[in-house]
Parts: sequence; structure tokens; C-alpha cells
Amino acid sequence: ANGVAPAAISAEAQAILARRGLIPGAPSTH
Repeated sequence: ANGVAPAAISAEAQAILARRGLIPGAPSTH
């Protein structure tokens, strides 16, 4: 989904960043 659905990419990227704990306030599941 490259350039097809920016919103979806944003959501996926945000989820990945959240997993890595790069997003403040996101529940870190390490």
C-alpha cells in the first residue's frame, strides 16, 4: 500500500512506532 492509502499507511506507521515505543503516551508492550 505505497501511496495508495496515505491514511492507512499513517495508521500502520503509527502502530509500528507505538510498538517500538517511539510515540509518547502510547502503551509500551515490550
